[in-house]
Amino acid sequence: MSNRHDTRSEGREETIPADGNFRMAVVPERGYALIEIFGDRSRERADAAAHAFHGAYRAHGLRALLIDSRTARFPADLMSLVDRYSAFAVRLPRSRVALLVADPKAPAHILAAQALRAAGHEVLITVRKTDAEAFLAARPGF
Repeated sequence: MSNRHDTRSEGREETIPADGNFRMAVVPERGYALIEIFGDRSRERADAAAHAFHGAYRAHGLRALLIDSRTARFPADLMSLVDRYSAFAVRLPRSRVALLVADPKAPAHILAAQALRAAGHEVLITVRKTDAEAFLAARPGF
């Protein structure tokens, strides 16, 4: 995986270099960044994704983020998730964050939303991409 924050243009979307466990893109015409995470989520994979993402997100000056974790599988150890989510949330500039999930009642997603809210972000958990995009488009105060 590359730790560079270079982007390459693919139409109007800019893809941030990543590995096979996540994909990151900036969607300028919609005004948000996208992180798609796949498969088993280990600490190493999560740390790599967070490191690659934070620099690119700040560089683009965006304050809206769509995290698509519909196909991700999270570890049973929920306490390790609390630490990871909190570290991610406090490094993120104040933003609107839509969590696109398969199950909005799953503990991993509830913990993510709590960590983001505790760090001052506005958060939506949803199973519908259209709801996530509408939430991100309505950005009063950002």
